[in-house]
Amino acid sequence: MFKTIRVIFLLCVLLVVAVQTWRTSVTSVRWKYDLTVNVYPINADGRPATKDYIQTLTTDDFKSMETFMKEQAKRYGRSSDASIKIRLGEPIDKLPPMAPVGGSPARVALWSLNMRWWAWRHGATTGPAPQVKIFMLYFDPTTRKRVDHSTALQKGLIGLVQLFAAPSMAETNNVVVMHELLHTLGATD
Repeated sequence: MFKTIRVIFLLCVLLVVAVQTWRTSVTSVRWKYDLTVNVYPINADGRPATKDYIQTLTTDDFKSMETFMKEQAKRYGRSSDASIKIRLGEPIDKLPPMAPVGGSPARVALWSLNMRWWAWRHGATTGPAPQVKIFMLYFDPTTRKRVDHSTALQKGLIGLVQLFAAPSMAETNNVVVMHELLHTLGATD
């Protein structure tokens, strides 16, 4: 009897999670209202220069992304309210799990679950919960000329973006963040 109750309970939890995931993915691409996007800076290389750069970030640094989305909504005949609202989250000290390069489907699936768990534990918010979470890993460009590939999870609406910690790269960084944000919403390359 206990085993049957436990199985029914777990199936109910699975059903709730599946329905909530489906509803989130459907409502995030309706473009009737602003889509809340939290961005979280992470000092990925632990360098003082990277930390200093992260401390200078404000939501104004991401306004060009909001403007771009508003222009695109208008271009495609969507509501003038159909844009994104960027909120800058608190810097995160712990690195996320990195996506496997050329991994098997099983390794990618395991990473996806680990990434969702990590994002749930480290993406603290104040106010309404964000619909999309973008984790921005910053690197000092004086020690690194290239960053690894960025990625995003459509199921979970999570982006993992690798960027340079330099004011001169701010707009280029925004293009990369926007690219991965659109992947979370189902856009393809």
